[in-house]
Amino acid sequence: MARQIPCAAFAFAFLLLANKAASGFVPSTQTSIHRLPVVPAYSAAAAAAAAATRGALPFMNRLAKTSKLINNVLLLFLKPTHGKSFGVRQALHAMDAKRKYTDPLMFTHACFLLCSCVSLRRGLVDLFLLNTTTCLLSFLYHRSYEKPGRLAAAEGMTAKALFIYGVLQLIRAPPTFLLPEICLCIATVVTFVVTNLRSDLYDRFHILMHIFPSTWAFLVSLKHTPLLVLHL
Repeated sequence: MARQIPCAAFAFAFLLLANKAASGFVPSTQTSIHRLPVVPAYSAAAAAAAAATRGALPFMNRLAKTSKLINNVLLLFLKPTHGKSFGVRQALHAMDAKRKYTDPLMFTHACFLLCSCVSLRRGLVDLFLLNTTTCLLSFLYHRSYEKPGRLAAAEGMTAKALFIYGVLQLIRAPPTFLLPEICLCIATVVTFVVTNLRSDLYDRFHILMHIFPSTWAFLVSLKHTPLLVLHL
């Protein structure tokens, strides 16, 4: 029994020394975390990405607005006309109100009549029929305060057909008429787009859609030849 006590004490001391040595060579998890500072390696890259994103936001917003504007302009030319219902027009449509003949949107249709007379006299029957039909439908359309319906759709189709006719005639324009016709074409497009995208400008400036296209059609009737040879 006496011999076993020193052996046990020796074994216990040996275990203490081994544990002490192991703790010296193998650091604990807590000690290693405490000794190594936590520095995120991705912080610089993340900051650079955030700065680039903030810098790109204005450009992305402008790109989105530009894409939306282009889409709206294309729809103006491609989709059927549905009339106008902004402002007090809904109430006027419900009352079946009629626009006065002294309104500029009404009497400026007289600008189309000169083209009809000249085109008929010179034998441009296709232009005469298209121009006269557009003028008549537009007159009735504005008389009813641009009321949505079949009349609005028909007027939109004939007006766009007259525009396409004028564009096709640009190829056959005499040299002295080419530049004025191109300018009138651009003015027609700009007026059409602006007055349809900005409803607050429609009543004041839509009369230009009776002046620019009719002047353009008049120039075509003076010196051009018909696209389609028709006879009345």
